[in-house]
Amino acid sequence: IRGGFKNMQAFAEAIKRAEYVKANEDEMMFYESLDQRYLFGDKCVFLTLGEMGAKMRGKTNAYSGAPNVDVKDTTGCGDTFCAAAIYGIKNRWDMETTLSFAVKLASANAGFAGAFSREFAKWLAQAVKRMSITGKDISV
Repeated sequence: IRGGFKNMQAFAEAIKRAEYVKANEDEMMFYESLDQRYLFGDKCVFLTLGEMGAKMRGKTNAYSGAPNVDVKDTTGCGDTFCAAAIYGIKNRWDMETTLSFAVKLASANAGFAGAFSREFAKWLAQAVKRMSITGKDISV
């Protein structure tokens, strides 16, 4: 939820229809003011915690700590987390693996400066290829 968003009815309707929801700590404070049982039900909710990692709740509850990285820029970390989570879900990974993968990629993103870094793009392509082919975990 960004500043200036005014149509809470549309927001609530979108959340009700979603199967997966991703929020950061600030957004979750907003969500907590809403009737979560009505909105969230048995959805999978990812809560990103910045340098502390992320947790999820739903059919599976899990936590994944973030690896230590030399943070240069957090621009795009939430987008990277979402993309990685969608990748894991689409490929039918278990939710713990999906969460860990999303946290590691978002953390790696923070280690590169700028909204889009060619270095990060190269690293990301290699990491995803390793994860997809070997089924093994990636390192940051």
